[in-house]
Amino acid sequence: MEKIELLKKLYFNPSGYQSKQNLYKEAKLQDPTITTKFVNEWYDIFNEKTRYYKKNSFVAPHANYEYQIDLFFITDLENQKYKIGMACIDIFTKYAVVVPIGRFFSWINGMLNKNEEKTHVYLF
Repeated sequence: MEKIELLKKLYFNPSGYQSKQNLYKEAKLQDPTITTKFVNEWYDIFNEKTRYYKKNSFVAPHANYEYQIDLFFITDLENQKYKIGMACIDIFTKYAVVVPIGRFFSWINGMLNKNEEKTHVYLF
């Protein structure tokens, strides 16, 4: 159990995350009974494995076919006119538009009420 704690301490400290060989050298200085076999087994168990996933290969056939839209909230400034923004990206052309929104619910009411005159401010 002491060997495992020693390897965890050496590997997971801020200057750690090193190779098996360097981990073995540092551990051997502190505990002469540690072996390369033990370090290799521990490293294979506790080291984070990189996993590769197959990517989605969807490609839009033309511009204005599909958009990615997201809301974001700006909370770092106190006296700010716009607290909410909406980002919209065309996935084919990668053209992006950011629209600031002063009040979220008043914006939704404005979208639902088609009789009112709509005024939008666009930031590029």
